[in-house]
Order: sequence, then C-alpha cells, then structure tokens
Amino acid sequence: MSVQITIIGCGQIGASIGLRLKDQKDKFLRIGHDREPSIARKAEKKGALDKVSLNLHQAVEGADIVVMAEPLNQVEQTMREVATDLKEGVVLLNTAPTHSQAASWATELLPPERFFVSMTPTLKPGYLHEVFEDDSTPHADLFENSLMVITSPRGSHSGALQLAVDVSNLLGAKPFFTDLVEADGLLASIDLLPRLASAALIETISSQPGWRESRKIAGSAFASATSSALTQDNGEDLAAWVSQNRGNAVKLLDDLISQLKMLRDLTAEKDGEALASFISKTHQTRQTWWLNRQSGDWGEGIPKPEVPSGADMLSRLTGIRLKKGKK
Repeated sequence: MSVQITIIGCGQIGASIGLRLKDQKDKFLRIGHDREPSIARKAEKKGALDKVSLNLHQAVEGADIVVMAEPLNQVEQTMREVATDLKEGVVLLNTAPTHSQAASWATELLPPERFFVSMTPTLKPGYLHEVFEDDSTPHADLFENSLMVITSPRGSHSGALQLAVDVSNLLGAKPFFTDLVEADGLLASIDLLPRLASAALIETISSQPGWRESRKIAGSAFASATSSALTQDNGEDLAAWVSQNRGNAVKLLDDLISQLKMLRDLTAEKDGEALASFISKTHQTRQTWWLNRQSGDWGEGIPKPEVPSGADMLSRLTGIRLKKGKK
C-alpha cells in the first residue's frame, strides 16, 4: 500500500521534496496543489508529482502526509480551508520559517488526531547562491547534508515527530530539534534580518541623488548585498513574516542599528585601526561559517542519521493511525 503525500505549494521547496521521492514511487503517491495551477503543472512535468489536484479539498482527502510549502501569508488560510478535510492520523509538515504562530494556528484549527510538525529546511550549500537568481528550479538533492529544523507544539504525538525525522532522512537532511521559541529566534537572525537589511540597503542607495547614474555601474557588491530581497515573492509575504515574529524582528533591527551606529562613529572619528579590526573580525567569522557550512562539520558531533529502509519507513508512516492516542 502506497502512502499518499500531498504537497501544497509546488515552488522550489515543495517540488524538490516531490522530486526527491521520485525513486520511491512504489511507496508514495505524490499529489500536488498550488494556488497557481501552472506552477503545479510545471512541477508535474519535471517529475516531482504523480498527479495534480486543482481542488485543495480533494488534494488533501485521504492524505497520510500533507506538506505545506506555501508562502507565509497563505499558511493560516490553508489550515482553515483543509481542517475538516483531513483524515485521522494525518501529519501536517509545515516548511514555513515561523513556528510559534503556525503551531498556535494548528492548535486552534485542527481537529483531534490530526498532527502538526514544523519542518523548516535549510539548503545544500551549493544551492545557496542559486536561489537569488532562480528560486523556482527543483532539485532532488536540494536539502542534502543540511539541517532540517524540526519543532512542534508541546505534547505532540511522538509518532508524528518520528515521521518528520524519517522524512528528513529521506530528503537527505539531518534533523535538528529545537523548541518553538528558539526556532523563531534562530530563523529570524539568519533569514529574516538579512532580508530586512537588504530591503533597507536598497532603499538607502536608490534614494540617493546619484542613483540615476550609480545604478548603471553597480556591480558585485551591490548585487550580493541586496540579493536577499529577491527571495520573497512580494512585500506581503515578508511583512507577514515580520508580523508573525515581531518581537525577534524588532530586537534584531535594534542590534543592527547599534552596529551601524558604531561603524558610523568609527568612520566619523577616523579610527582606521579600530575599523580595520572590526572588518577583519567579521571577515573571519563569515569565512569560518562558510567553510563549516560547506563541510557540515560544526565540531559538535552532530550524528548522521541512519536512513530507514523502505519497509521501516512505510510502517512508521502508517503506524500513527494504528496507535491512535499514544503520546
């Protein structure tokens, strides 16, 4: 018996998950839905889906796993729309980078015996720069040798958490467990803040009197420093993220402002030695991070999880329904 996995949102993340499972077609039935039908059809043509369902309610009916890979500003609406269509024992895996708010919605909206886990992926180092140029192309190895941030509401079903681990393993990722609050703080600092800083930098530069001419000669420094702004489809999505993680966003922006003020003071005071020291330190921090990120070796002994066999995987996926009520 195959396991039905419904992927809602067939952009790069959703389609890459489906594409990774392509070689497991005897074990999974991959159903895809996207609010933009052409995106789902495109994923199907690339082999990421077995079938496209244009009707959201029909897409989740009978699903054992529902992967929510939509933009942030659609997560709550989708939960509200599908809540009564989900069968008992289903596990919702939400890939959005906000955890506390999504968990709150799940607790409010999902009927009993429907399980929710946040499972936010990080990308394989080789694709980190690609997303700034083309964030629509799926890759079967998009998550390989990277961490999968897994968290869930307190008291979640242990089987749902184990399933998230199993799916992470199948995607080639290493499970990284944390709680809801910590996950929001971590993702705000390394994902949300760079996007906001990028937007602020673009506005600062483009509002200068010389922008009409400087834009013609802008090169790699401008392109790389502002590329984070390209990874959100629209302002509404980024604004939704800020709204759902407002406390962390405000604190991080205050910290950034403090660092910029310090740089401003060093520059105004013509303290070249202190300025050089500051820049050298940040250069070393970034270089060390990049080397660690490429190797996946953080010197902390993160174990490489064993990938379960196909039979084990299927028994775990279907086992939650067989053990209903076990926490």
